[in-house]
Amino acid sequence: MSFALRSTRTGIFAALKSIQAQRRLVSIARVPRPQMMCTRPSTISLRRYSEATTTGTVIPEDVERLSVDEYHRTAELTLESMLQDLEELLDSREVPGADVEENSGILSLTLPVNGSYVINKQPPNKQLWLSSPISGPKRFDFTGGEWISLRDGLKLVDILEEEISSAIGQDFQFTRIDFS
Repeated sequence: MSFALRSTRTGIFAALKSIQAQRRLVSIARVPRPQMMCTRPSTISLRRYSEATTTGTVIPEDVERLSVDEYHRTAELTLESMLQDLEELLDSREVPGADVEENSGILSLTLPVNGSYVINKQPPNKQLWLSSPISGPKRFDFTGGEWISLRDGLKLVDILEEEISSAIGQDFQFTRIDFS
């Protein structure tokens, strides 16, 4: 390799090291950024949600009108009432391995015969979601004073009462749920 080529390479490497050293000293946080000004409303604020479910059925007006505060009040009342009824059931019937608990809007029920149920709040959709080892996942909207699946018309309470009754071998009904 010629002397000129070696000195050029050496010069390039020295320049690169110098640039890298300088880059470490520059803070991106100190670089001024231009302020963005929106001249028109965001598309998010203009968004219109669908008036139909995924099956094409029309969403009831009371579902659309349900305020966020009313949703939270109703959902929390539902979960708390279910928790109390299920705790009473499990206390009165010694079901080995059965457990129920509620934490931060999530109600978990374990029945050894069926498996684990999870009922949780979905505030963005104003829904309660059920994950059942028997009937699978379902979403419920509060309409007509009850949590109903707009997909198939089934009621949350009816599904749970039927599956829990089957698991424990006796009739079970939620008694504390009242939205009036």
